[in-house]
Amino acid sequence: MNPTTRRVRRLAASVTFAAIAGGLALPLLATPAGAVQETDTSRLQGQDRYGTAAAVALDTFSDGADSVVLATGQTFADALAANGLAGALGAPILLTTTDELPEVTEEALTTLGPDTVYVMGGTAAVSQDVEDGLAGDYDIERVEGQNRWETAAAAGAAIDATDDSIPATTDDGLGSTSDGITAVLANGLNFPDAVSAGPVAFAGRLPVLLTEAGRIPDATSAALEDLGIEHVLLIGGTTVINDSIETALEADGYTTERLAGDDRWATNVQVNEYATAELGFGGATAYLSTGLKFPDSLAGGPLAGTGAAPLVLTAPTTLPGAASSYLATNANAIDEIIAIGGPAAVSDATLADAAEAAQLSTNRAFVVAPSEPATQPLSTLFLTSEGARTFEVSGLEPGGSYVIALLDAETVDPTGGVSFDAYSLSDEAATSIESVNGTPTGAAGGIETVQEDATATEDGTLTFVVDATEPDSIFPVVFEDLDGNGELTLAGDVADEPFGLGGKTTWLPAEAADDTYEGVTVTALNLDDNYFVAGGDTFLYGTTDRFRGDTRTVESATITPGQFEGMLSVGDVLDIEYFRDAQALFDVVTDDIPDIDDVTASTPSVSNPNLVQVSWVPSEQADVLYSVYRDDGDGTFDDGDAIVSATGASTTRTFVEPSSTAGVRYIVVPEGGTSGTPDTLDDGGDPVTFLSNEIVPGVTLFGLTNGTTVSENAGLALLNAGDQFMLHFSRDVQVASNASITVRQGTGNQVTLTNGTATSSWAVDGSTITITLGSGADAAPDIAYGEETMITVLSGVRDAGGTTVPVTALRDRVLENDGPELMVESTTCDVGDTTCTIAFNEPVGGSAAS
Repeated sequence: MNPTTRRVRRLAASVTFAAIAGGLALPLLATPAGAVQETDTSRLQGQDRYGTAAAVALDTFSDGADSVVLATGQTFADALAANGLAGALGAPILLTTTDELPEVTEEALTTLGPDTVYVMGGTAAVSQDVEDGLAGDYDIERVEGQNRWETAAAAGAAIDATDDSIPATTDDGLGSTSDGITAVLANGLNFPDAVSAGPVAFAGRLPVLLTEAGRIPDATSAALEDLGIEHVLLIGGTTVINDSIETALEADGYTTERLAGDDRWATNVQVNEYATAELGFGGATAYLSTGLKFPDSLAGGPLAGTGAAPLVLTAPTTLPGAASSYLATNANAIDEIIAIGGPAAVSDATLADAAEAAQLSTNRAFVVAPSEPATQPLSTLFLTSEGARTFEVSGLEPGGSYVIALLDAETVDPTGGVSFDAYSLSDEAATSIESVNGTPTGAAGGIETVQEDATATEDGTLTFVVDATEPDSIFPVVFEDLDGNGELTLAGDVADEPFGLGGKTTWLPAEAADDTYEGVTVTALNLDDNYFVAGGDTFLYGTTDRFRGDTRTVESATITPGQFEGMLSVGDVLDIEYFRDAQALFDVVTDDIPDIDDVTASTPSVSNPNLVQVSWVPSEQADVLYSVYRDDGDGTFDDGDAIVSATGASTTRTFVEPSSTAGVRYIVVPEGGTSGTPDTLDDGGDPVTFLSNEIVPGVTLFGLTNGTTVSENAGLALLNAGDQFMLHFSRDVQVASNASITVRQGTGNQVTLTNGTATSSWAVDGSTITITLGSGADAAPDIAYGEETMITVLSGVRDAGGTTVPVTALRDRVLENDGPELMVESTTCDVGDTTCTIAFNEPVGGSAAS
């Protein structure tokens, strides 16, 4: 099916009519009132990264494996694509140094007993000596290209071949999601986003292809076409994969979906949530791995992928807020957290913090089944049972008295320990408890949204039936009314009385048929689950549908799905061309949003000329939120406009612009209700003339790789004369004659490399700087390549407008080499000697090798 015409019913998660009520049903275990369900912890670790990878592989594949994927543990470039191939082969990932197979890896191979070892990358990543050493015991398949982009493409081709030519466990070739044949696309100049996607790639047999931030390499473009990819998962925000790449992919006929957060930790959460929604990840175990080094998380991909469990990234000594929130949100499901790697990778304190975040403290004392969400058809009359749903409650005191209540679904969060915005009953005109233990409630089955004094049977159970005649969404709650006030008493947002919660239940009309609908009025909607009810039918929408709506500048202009959601509200009138399995058109004809009058924009501070104040007057008072956008100059509200003041009720906004040009205009955008997404716009308001010179946001250093090394220095572990490495920036840069960087190894030695001196010479090619070390580097203190060696200071690098690259852009920029770490080759030291000679594998101290 052509990917440009397939219907993608997802803005945030996959949606089908049968499961519209939303969310994945995770196992919910009853806990005694007021108790704490503690989370167990353990580790999978070795003496180093190679030992940890071996321990993970042997734990995951305890019965052995027909195939093993082998990648270098020293640099990530060729290793990032390993998980998709490992998933297709049903194989673990083991690690090696470039020039020597570690003993622990060799022992793991013997225990696993594979027939074939797949080697990731060329001989610069895993040497010919390592391959030759393996060839006597195993069949060798080398997955390689001229660079990281081609190696990833070769791994994709190998996945595609598993259904016909490569011996494989799964024997299914490329995997598919609900959006068709899917590939993962991640920035290949850094590792966090790619390793976050490892379990998804493994479980789904999805190729992991690599890109630069602003350009898709030719090898990647060719792989997307050759593999027949239909849907592309972009991992990470627009800094690591620019919007231009997403636009280019869609122009080439691919559907896209971006999984991104504000940083690597938040992006990891988005990937885990996608894995739950799309691949059914969940269960009782979560894995915790460092997000500051790649080897442990890379090797953990098959472990988490095999168990359909989340792989949560963390800093070694601090649990990021995004990770903590994710674990707390999923506390109902998580009983155990397993750290991958030793305390240096994930400290004991960090593991304890993760376990505490996932602990379940709740008064949830009863089991209400079913607990999974469901969508029911509307009943024509109560007691006709077309849409009735029956719930059974267990764990009650025989003969005890309980309250059954139907709560507005929007006020209940079923994840974690269950939280309540308020005790808010459903609309009593729509939904009712029809019967309790077989006895009808009310007169002739009248409306009952709360039933007090429901008596448990002798076996400690209750059975009740709920139904609705109008669209509605509820959670049934059963509680013991200890204080006798007839309501579930809350302590903050947590129940303060013993309770049980049933599955979310949504009543909807049948999905609309493929047809044209003119002038239908919206009577109900659910933006979280991407549907609305109009004209007595249910309409589903997704990112590949078309949307139009009135704007101030263009009648029925094309709008984005987010703008459509912001515009949509009950009472709106739409014209619809609806297709269940193809691209539909939704046109908002009328929208009850107030006009915006008298927009003014000014710079009120002379001392801070980039401080801007925008204010406006709505034509009428309404429960509407507003956002402020910077117009991109075309006078139309579209995707090119950048938000400068987020959604809120205030009609005056003050903010500081990081960049500006004279005459910039601002767009005030009313929101539909509280959706927080733009719909209509003002004509732009007054222009602002700034009092300072143009300020352009600083360019960002987003990647660092080794370039070629001079032949006599190939494989050296220290920074030496002739070595080269590259700095990659988000746009073209220029270098001052005295530009410099400072490189530090851990908390020890550091060296400053200055352009045009004996220490280094710099060459600029657009957005890339190649630094070649000179003889002065040999005289500097010893600095070894490796993950503890980082660039800490950068000066003299600017963009075309003259803006200096900020030092903060250098965070986590690790300087690695393709060669081995510094090692002792031999020692000469006999008993009684006063002088000993130690020979290393390369010069140390700036001179000799001994």
